[in-house]
Amino acid sequence: MKKLSTILPVIFVATMFSSVVAEEKAVTDQPKSELQFLFRDASLEDFDFFLVDGGKKEDVFKIEDNILKITGSPFGWLATKKSYKNFFLFVEIRHPNPEEIANSGLFLRLTENVGTFLPKCIEIQMHKKTLGDIFGFHGVKLCGSPDRFAFVEEKNLHKVVRDLDTNVDPNEWTRVAVLCHEDIIVVYVNDQVVNWAWNVDSSPGQIAFQSEGGEIWFRNARILEK
Repeated sequence: MKKLSTILPVIFVATMFSSVVAEEKAVTDQPKSELQFLFRDASLEDFDFFLVDGGKKEDVFKIEDNILKITGSPFGWLATKKSYKNFFLFVEIRHPNPEEIANSGLFLRLTENVGTFLPKCIEIQMHKKTLGDIFGFHGVKLCGSPDRFAFVEEKNLHKVVRDLDTNVDPNEWTRVAVLCHEDIIVVYVNDQVVNWAWNVDSSPGQIAFQSEGGEIWFRNARILEK
């Protein structure tokens, strides 16, 4: 029998994500100010960025037709100028080159650029074979079920691996939703809860899209603040 400490987060997750899906549907017909569409009518000038080795933003990132296209090289990220704490983030992703071992991530609550391609933040892994893993870089804290949580001391890294297999089809768009509410994070892939973490550092921060070695596209990225 599972311990109560493991069962309770699962019950919470199921309840919260029923509301996530309902919330997105409910705001569809609301004024557009309710939902913030990150790439709609946007340009690269609307975002902060960091690239290793002095890379140029326009060589790595491109926004067209509400799609952010990232080449993957050099490593780095493109970030909102605004900081967020409690929100729903909805986005669709695609790895356009099926043969490529593409890696990337969604950075949440990015609070500090520490001069590397991994800032101080929470990452939702976008690698096509490990989609949904949650990482806390540079000492950013989070907890998870004991069978899926680890602290890597030499990297000062907290992580919770996904609960379900998310090996997605690179030829299709994959729906990803993330709930950040105070010290809780829940990850949803193609209408299924795949991961969750608690006791998460709740400092507000930027949201960023990572360039990490392979081409990836993000479309219809939208945020609902709570």
